[in-house]
Amino acid sequence: SPWSALVHQGVQHSIPYLSATTMAAVEETPFPRAVSGALDEPRGADAGEEGKYVSVVELAQQPRMQVLIGAILVYLAFGTELAFENLVPYVLSYVRYNSQGGETPGVGYEDADWAWSSGYMVKSMLFLGGVLELAAGPTTALLLGGSVFCLGVGTTYFSIGTFTGFIMTYCVTCGLGQALAYVVPLTVVVRWFEGRSTGTAVGIIYAAYGLSSAIFSPIHSAIINPHGVASKRPPGWQEGDDISERYFLDPQVLDRIPLLFPIMAIIYFSLIVCGASLLKNPVTTARGGPQPDRVTAVLSAVCTPHFWLLWLLFLANVRLLDFIQGYSKLFGMSLNIPDMYLADAFAIAAICTATGRLTFGMLADQVGFQRAMTGLVVTAGGLTWTWPMVSRWGPGFFLIWMWALHLVVAGNFSLMSFAVVKTFGAAQFGPLYGLIYTAQIPGTLIGAELALTVATARGEWTLCYLATGWSMAGLALITMWRDPISAGKEVVDEP
Repeated sequence: SPWSALVHQGVQHSIPYLSATTMAAVEETPFPRAVSGALDEPRGADAGEEGKYVSVVELAQQPRMQVLIGAILVYLAFGTELAFENLVPYVLSYVRYNSQGGETPGVGYEDADWAWSSGYMVKSMLFLGGVLELAAGPTTALLLGGSVFCLGVGTTYFSIGTFTGFIMTYCVTCGLGQALAYVVPLTVVVRWFEGRSTGTAVGIIYAAYGLSSAIFSPIHSAIINPHGVASKRPPGWQEGDDISERYFLDPQVLDRIPLLFPIMAIIYFSLIVCGASLLKNPVTTARGGPQPDRVTAVLSAVCTPHFWLLWLLFLANVRLLDFIQGYSKLFGMSLNIPDMYLADAFAIAAICTATGRLTFGMLADQVGFQRAMTGLVVTAGGLTWTWPMVSRWGPGFFLIWMWALHLVVAGNFSLMSFAVVKTFGAAQFGPLYGLIYTAQIPGTLIGAELALTVATARGEWTLCYLATGWSMAGLALITMWRDPISAGKEVVDEP
């Protein structure tokens, strides 16, 4: 398409310091045909020795690879929400400073879970994006949702003076944008890869989503706190108060916080536009006779026990993610780990998240959904149960457990996407996955209030045991799973 050609030309001319010789060498570099794996059909046996290799440029020109690259670019932008844990101390510090000049106000870290959860509640309406993609196509749906997402990020520059304003723009508006666009790249990718390494393909784009915070968390800290100014106890803090309450009180640090949001909005929008230009649905040939209409297919799937098992499992598992995202930095600050070290630690955690999503996607291709998910919930339960104990041994043990939790829990999304495709097929993936994602809404309402009650009564570290309880609920559900037999479609390598 013209858009794809424009992006391809832009990539070729965006690195002027590469010599013509270097570019020629890259284009001629042979890679084994196996590198592309499920990305394209293998060449015929009569292609000879030359047919066993594929160059970098040839690989990038394959339709499946172009779609995969487009999805990766979009998910790098949307994945910035995983940097929320790094932003929370800065945002709360600015709200307190802006509203009461450094005096100790009512807004604190116990409210962070509500901020994160409010955005996730809106984002939970992913079925809107699935319906929009079916009606208007992936490019239109993605550009519409991406524009709303970036609008929410950019307007936080004006709203961050109050915590409510921050929630409405950065959480609710961005959540609405993701509700309209998040599932679109995922839907296109699973249609291209249905029946061939589905888990691996899903794991790759989810890995990009997880890797986003490794890229953007250090950028956030570099813009806001380039000199690594340490957080401090709030004014009026006394012995016996919550040891986790630490804020940034330096005026120069606080003044830079609003400037972050319009800068990042421009970057995110650029990634989304480039990604949208590469996403296109494949030509499919139905197998198994006449296919039901879209509404009937979705309603039939919703009426199956498999759908509701996945819905409940998603409800239980996603509370683990909310727990990690909302409290990891708070725990680290309570152990007096310097902010710049925490920023680096979360960058490593993002790499672990990306690795976990790819690993569990590949694992699902090898051992199936039930075994892979069982390993996830059991491991996550053991890590959350022992996290408070090992953290007493020192910051190093705290960080190791934090990285391990990011690696393991991140696999939930890859496995759930894999299960939806294998159970119901890829044709109606968007609406069905979106409907399963609505489990976020009751999960958030119940989990956030329960977490606030437990944290207030017993302290934040007690939430680790609550997270273990969610893991055990997930284990009980996955033991009831039975793999169904589903029909699929053959994908033709044409736009």
